[in-house]
Amino acid sequence: MNIILKKADIEDDETILRINTAAFNHDSRVFGGGGDGGPPGYNSLRHVRDKIANASAYKILLYGKIIGWFYFENVDERTVQLYNFAIDPSQQDRGFGLAALEQMEQLIPQNITKLALNTPRYGVKYQYLYEKVGFRRVDFNSSFLVRYEKPVNGGVSDVL
Repeated sequence: MNIILKKADIEDDETILRINTAAFNHDSRVFGGGGDGGPPGYNSLRHVRDKIANASAYKILLYGKIIGWFYFENVDERTVQLYNFAIDPSQQDRGFGLAALEQMEQLIPQNITKLALNTPRYGVKYQYLYEKVGFRRVDFNSSFLVRYEKPVNGGVSDVL
């Protein structure tokens, strides 16, 4: 798989916004049974720029072209949260998301022992993908989201 994960640059903002908006709207329409939608800020250029500047934001490249993105933010001294993991709908179901998830752990600092994320309940396709790479469901923390966690860097799972 010829994908590369690289730090996002502010010059990538409009491409990332287009992909992020398209991916979340696609998922909301196809799997959520409704219209457009996504997490807060998913369709905001200001939000994308803020995350590129202030979070650990990465673009997913295929032969030099941006096909997706994600960012990490620290939850505490041992946990990072994965946000806005999005692949362009035209590039989905080709293994790029799986490949990106498999490479992602190499980007996490050694002091971090847990990677966490939330995903919509309707995202069964994504829940399967997360579980395939070692995430475990830990909570239905709202009427809308499912929480997943994965030990990294030798961390131990709290999940039975």
